Amino acid sequence: MRKAEVAPWLRAHDYVPQEWEGTHWETDKVKKELLEQAAKNRPAPRYLVQDLAKDFGKSILHSPVVHPELNPIEMVWGIVKMALKRTSIEFKLTTLKALVADQFAKISSEEWLKHELHAIKMEDNYLAVGQVSAAVEEASGEEQLEVESRGEEGVSGSSGEESDASSDMEERDAL
Repeated sequence: MRKAEVAPWLRAHDYVPQEWEGTHWETDKVKKELLEQAAKNRPAPRYLVQDLAKDFGKSILHSPVVHPELNPIEMVWGIVKMALKRTSIEFKLTTLKALVADQFAKISSEEWLKHELHAIKMEDNYLAVGQVSAAVEEASGEEQLEVESRGEEGVSGSSGEESDASSDMEERDAL
């Protein structure tokens, strides 16, 4: 958006901060400040398919883009792509569309189910790993608090032997 478009948008959506009122903020503020204010108040995107699903009492599960193992269609596309790679033909768009349609037609409901179950298994695995990670982080946080509560006694307050040993090592490294 241009600066001239951002100011009216902020005003129309009642997103002008109170501290800006009474000033000439439309001209005084730089475009970056106006865009930052607009970004803070940007409504969440709404998709018609979500509204339609809600009307029918259904929910939509969005799989993360960077985890194809959680998205069965990505696994099916992988099968289709491998089949297309094995086909050594001259690729024209119409031929490619026909091959893709043919490969998708070959995928049975059992194949789809296999990929669905794999995705569910991977989700369960990630959830379990997340729970273990949270438990480990919590335990290590408690351990760190115990160390800090004991103070630094025994860590740096030991005899001079350790510092002598470390200086000896430094001398050897220098040679």
